[in-house]
Amino acid sequence: MKYLNFLCGSLLSATLVFSGYAQADAPSQPYQLKNAARCAPHIGRGGNLEGHGIYYKGKCEGNGEPPSLDGGNVLEFKASGNEERKTDRSELAATLNQMQLGKQYYISVKMRIPKETSVTNDFFYVMQFWQGPNFSPLAGIRITRGTSHGGMLMARDKKYPRGHSVAKIDFSDGKWKNLIIGIRVKKNGRGAMQLYDTHARLAQWNGRLGYSSDKRALSIYRLKFGIYKAAEPGGNYQSIMTVPRIFDNLEDARTYFD
Repeated sequence: MKYLNFLCGSLLSATLVFSGYAQADAPSQPYQLKNAARCAPHIGRGGNLEGHGIYYKGKCEGNGEPPSLDGGNVLEFKASGNEERKTDRSELAATLNQMQLGKQYYISVKMRIPKETSVTNDFFYVMQFWQGPNFSPLAGIRITRGTSHGGMLMARDKKYPRGHSVAKIDFSDGKWKNLIIGIRVKKNGRGAMQLYDTHARLAQWNGRLGYSSDKRALSIYRLKFGIYKAAEPGGNYQSIMTVPRIFDNLEDARTYFD
């Protein structure tokens, strides 16, 4: 199996510098969550995931609990509690895997939402694509308001902040869904998204995508995943997924499920 891995600078200086994607066989180092209990609103302080050529930074806020790792590559994210905060978050971010405008990417993941997850009445993302701190996710998988398991792959741009529906994903059976998300964000403010399972394309969407027309937006975008939602104290929100991987072609993306 081949992945897109980050290239790094000197580990002796504790500085990791992204300089572009390189496609290579993933190292055999197992996944590890480092300092999970220290996961905090300051990204990277704890709950960071390392292994197989990746480094994803953890971030936890509000009722969001530190992520946990089980079975070698299965991540569990939870947000439950009674804190009155604006946001609940238990999330990992591919901060070193900067996705370039104009390029096509495929993200492979196995995902499920446990049956005991509460109904949400506000925004709830289990995966998002991020183009800067001033903006809502430009795309992602979110749980539809008024449901507990009604997933939707969505796309967004500055002129349509509510977002466009690319495809519905029904998580109600609590079982694993094999998903490949195709995404291309162009510099001209347009783009395309696709949804695949292991065998076929399930959806195709083209339209306005991202915030490239806004000077505040970054010239790259990033993958984040776990739980990012408006705080709903007293609820029990969960998402479970294998470690997502980023590929530059569909053929390799499908090998993720071998």
